[in-house]
This record gives sequence, C-alpha cells and structure tokens, in this order.
Amino acid sequence: MFLVAVVALYAGLLVAKQFLRGPALWDEADFWTASLSFSTRFIPTIEQLTSYKELNTPLPFILFGWLERLFQQDMFAGRLLCMLLSIVIVFAVGWPTARKGWRSHRCLTGLLLCPYFLLYSGLLYTDIIACFFVLMGVMGYVHNRHLISCIAFVLAIASRQYMLAFPAAIALYEFVTAMGNISWRSLKVNRQLRWKDQWRWMAPAIATGSILGWIILFQGLAPKPAFMTPDVSGAYSAVLAVASGDASPAVLVTNVPPVQQSLWALTPGAAVNFLSCVALYMVIPEAVLFMSRHPLRQVKSYLDRIGMKLWAIAALLLIFATIFPPLHSELGILIKLTNQISNEELKFVFFYGLALISCLRFAKFDVISLSVWLNCLIMMKAYPWDKYVLPLVVVFWYLKSRDLSVSRFVRSSSTAAKISV
Repeated sequence: MFLVAVVALYAGLLVAKQFLRGPALWDEADFWTASLSFSTRFIPTIEQLTSYKELNTPLPFILFGWLERLFQQDMFAGRLLCMLLSIVIVFAVGWPTARKGWRSHRCLTGLLLCPYFLLYSGLLYTDIIACFFVLMGVMGYVHNRHLISCIAFVLAIASRQYMLAFPAAIALYEFVTAMGNISWRSLKVNRQLRWKDQWRWMAPAIATGSILGWIILFQGLAPKPAFMTPDVSGAYSAVLAVASGDASPAVLVTNVPPVQQSLWALTPGAAVNFLSCVALYMVIPEAVLFMSRHPLRQVKSYLDRIGMKLWAIAALLLIFATIFPPLHSELGILIKLTNQISNEELKFVFFYGLALISCLRFAKFDVISLSVWLNCLIMMKAYPWDKYVLPLVVVFWYLKSRDLSVSRFVRSSSTAAKISV
C-alpha cells in the first residue's frame, strides 16, 4: 500500500509538472544559467567557484552542470535528480515497519503538509538537494556513523549555507553532554582524555567549520558577482517593485535582500516570522496528527511540566516581538494568511501566538530544539520566506517517525544513542 501510494503521488506530480519538461519557473532560469557555467568541466576552477551569480553555495549547480555535460537533457536531468532525492526522503520518513506502525504514515503526512516539499521536488532548485544531505547527516548521527554524518553535513553546507545550523546544533548538544560526563577528578589524576569519546561533537563541529572555507573563498558570505547582478524576474525583485508602486518588468533592482548586503546587518524580527512558520508547518500538524484521546488534559500536563518557564517564555517573547516586530514583507503562505487580517494589532497577535507555541514546544535542551533556535539566529540574515523551514521540517518528521528522543540519550559502550522528538 505504501509503495502504491508513493507511485501514485509522484506519478501525479510528474503529470502536474509536465513530466519535468516544462518551461523555467521563477528562479529556475537563473539557477540554470549558474549550472551551465559549471558544465564545461567536472572539476570546477577557483574562477568558476567565485564568479557565478547566485547567493547559494555551488554544489547543486555543480551537480546540475555535471548532468548537463553527461546527458545533454537541459533542465530535465536536474529536475529528475531533485525528484529522485525527494523520493528517498519520503522513504526515509514514511517507510512502514512493525515497530513504527502507523506512526510513519502520520509523519509522512506531516511532511507532505508542508507544500514546499512537493513544490520543489520537481524543480531545478537547491532546496531538495540541501534537505537530502542534511537528512543523511542526521541519519549518520543517529546510527553513530559520525564520519559519514560529517561528510554529509559538509555537502549540505556546500548546497545551502544555512544548513550549518544542523551540525552546529548537534555539536553544541554533544559538547555540553560530553563535558557533563567527564570525570574531572579522574582527568586531573590521569591527565588523559579519551578523544575517541569526543568524536560525537568533534565530527559535527568540523562539518560546521566548513562554512569558513566558503567565506574565505568568497571573501564574504557569497560570491561577489551575486551582490552586483540586477534581477527583474526573481521573487524578491517582484516584491520590491510592488512595494515601490512600480510593478513594471523594466524595473532594475538587485535580487539581494538589504540584510544580506552588509556582513553585520540583522533583522531580528525575521526570527519571529520563522518561529511562526515552525508552528504552522511543524507544531500544529504534530498536534493534529498525534492528538491523544484527551488533548486538553495532555496540553495541561505539558504546561504543568514547564511550570514558571511558561510565563517567562511568554514575557520574553512579547518583549522581543515588541522591540523587533515580525516583518510583513515576507514571501509565502504565512504572509498570505496574515494579509487576511486587516487590523495591525491582530496581525501582531497572530504572529505572536504562533511564535509562542513554537517556543513552548521547543523549550528543551535537545538536538531538534537547538536546531530550531540556531535556524532562528541564521534567519536574521535571510529574507523571511516560508520555504526556509523545509530542511527543519524534513529532519523533524524523520526523527518523529523513528520515535527518537533528542532530550533523553541512552548511552553505553555497546548501545547507540537514541534520540526522540
């Protein structure tokens, strides 16, 4: 039944996407131009790596360029790659086993409820490739294959810079845990530290540090030509044109958000937008799909466990959102929902309410919660857009489908770490 459902789903997706042969949509034209610049050779030169005109790290464009060099199928081969990787993610999250029961089906439903997953599964975009490598990194970590996990996270960061939030979250969690497990008295006597036991945090830390290589190569966060290229077709340009009252296609504006044009610029309000997206695509679907027979009793029990932290979190978030209000110029479904509200105060309440339930859901010290908070920090450097929550959605539902608890690790010399959401 699972295989039939997946085949039917992707057969329908193929038809909807004109069997991956349709014209370029949105940013596909720009991404294809960047991909063609890498199609002339298999090993890119330094000049190629620093002269393409996209803000994205180059691995997806290199892969698309390789496919074009090998098969000469235009955008079809790259789109097919994204769809195949999407199917792998679906199998990783939704494959049913006797232990999972119906849990995997509900988690796969949660993943598919995020519309950006299927939307980008057959397009020449970088998102699915980045999600795939992040998921491989998390799977390697779960199965104690830390070298494989490290390599996968390095490739994820080479696909999208902001993927560094995931290995950074694992490194931080494992480092704090490792420091807490060290017998400092014994260490003082023996003066020996078992570095093998520190590999759990060192491997993701090394992967996180790979971002420095790209910063040195680019002499910034992205290739310099990406900051100087006018763009009349991108989504961000369209938003600026409409906002300025001139929606003419002749308007020439840069495709780089202002917050990314300066190394030190931040938009803290974008963190509230991101937390609202987390609630919309993760917390609320989880509550619906895994609703107990007594949901109100379950909510009350959870709030009782949080205790006074509930009021502290609510107050701190209110202060933060008041000083740095959520942005109303974002892209995606969330802002469309918000625009249905005419009153500005009610819009604030809407954003605040969604962000609050995200804060309450992830008010723990574990890998997935740290991933949420580090993504929030990174989103202060990005234009607010719903789709940036997609990698977090993939990781969340994968961990949920395996019933792993990131807040309670079971450790022994022969037992793999167990993670749960």
